[in-house]
Amino acid sequence: MTNSRLPAALLLLAALGFGAGCAGQGSADTTASADDVDAAPAGNLADSDAETDSAPLVEMKNAIKAADNLMVAGQPSREELQAAADAGYTTVVNFRGLDEQGAWDETEFVESLGMRFVHFPITGREDFNRERIDEFNALLEELGDEPAVLHCASGNRIGNLFALRAAWVDGAGADAALEVGRNSGMRRDGLVRELLGAPEAEQE
Repeated sequence: MTNSRLPAALLLLAALGFGAGCAGQGSADTTASADDVDAAPAGNLADSDAETDSAPLVEMKNAIKAADNLMVAGQPSREELQAAADAGYTTVVNFRGLDEQGAWDETEFVESLGMRFVHFPITGREDFNRERIDEFNALLEELGDEPAVLHCASGNRIGNLFALRAAWVDGAGADAALEVGRNSGMRRDGLVRELLGAPEAEQE
């Protein structure tokens, strides 16, 4: 389509006193500049939206998106797990111990919905150590871009894991790590502050 309009454009530019060769070069430069500013073609932007839509926020207790493909939440019901499967999630990771009040073995039900089930129990403060954080990091790397629901009882312990991963694996400072945790489900930060040697937050 561009080639079919080019002769008419050159005639117009020539009439205005510009050289045809210069006009052609200017047109090409303008197009390249627009591509540079956009950073990604329209098709890639649509693909990005599609990836985000493949893991939408599903109604669950304290649900929050920790990443485009990761939803952190409290204990889901069977109906909420069904909704997650319908929304395109393919994995459920349970960070609760099976002996916790309100917890149940979700394996068979989750798999009956066509999703993969992973049990990664974090049952006490002793589990918030470097070895377990490295295992958590390995789990996230293994998940990659796979849409996954990560849940515990409230989402708080998962936010703690994200905060400690940011500090111990990614090398973030305490404030930045705490922010990562808050954006990933952390609702109480006392334990993370203690482990990172960060002072208690000032009371407003």
